[in-house]
Amino acid sequence: MISTMQMNQQIEREAGTATFLDPNVYDELSALLDKVCSEDVSAPVCSLMLTSPQPRSGVSYLASCIAMMLAERHGPTLLVDALAIVGLARKGRLPTRFMCVQINHGHLWVLGSASVAEMSTSTLAAPLSVREIVEKLELLFDYVMVDAPAMSISNAAEFLSTAVNGSMLVVMPNVTEVREVSVARRKLTAQGGRLLGAIYNRVDGNSETGELL
Repeated sequence: MISTMQMNQQIEREAGTATFLDPNVYDELSALLDKVCSEDVSAPVCSLMLTSPQPRSGVSYLASCIAMMLAERHGPTLLVDALAIVGLARKGRLPTRFMCVQINHGHLWVLGSASVAEMSTSTLAAPLSVREIVEKLELLFDYVMVDAPAMSISNAAEFLSTAVNGSMLVVMPNVTEVREVSVARRKLTAQGGRLLGAIYNRVDGNSETGELL
């Protein structure tokens, strides 16, 4: 069963705080992002999902940072809560840009689960697949950055793993256990999902760095 834990307006707040990213962290994430997006031109990454084996790993903040960089470089980019995608699929509603919130009149847009939860459900609407929702978002935006809850509290990331072009794990050295990473990796790739790598979020400072698995 997919967790329905709501993030309220957290995703919008994270998008705002990402604009104050430390220059060194920006450079490190930028290099990682370039590597991920150019890794395989035959299978381009237009929709990317971030998740983690355990909560409080910094997924939402890092997802908002990456979304901000994509928006700056490539144009219209959506930062979307994974549970919003699940919610739209259940309600049988294809997303529109009007459902999303534009940040500072720029190229970054966000869609949280709370706003989707408030939408009415038509009794005539049949449920859609999460892939149909993601495909529609890929038509509306140049890039789609999916912020997924930790895999220990929700199976949303596992459920969406084959709907997005690729996924990345956020792990914390000396905190995240190797066993947890192995389990998460297996779940994300079990049905053919594409795991691109990991971002190691250092807990001994205020910066984040990334490295491919």
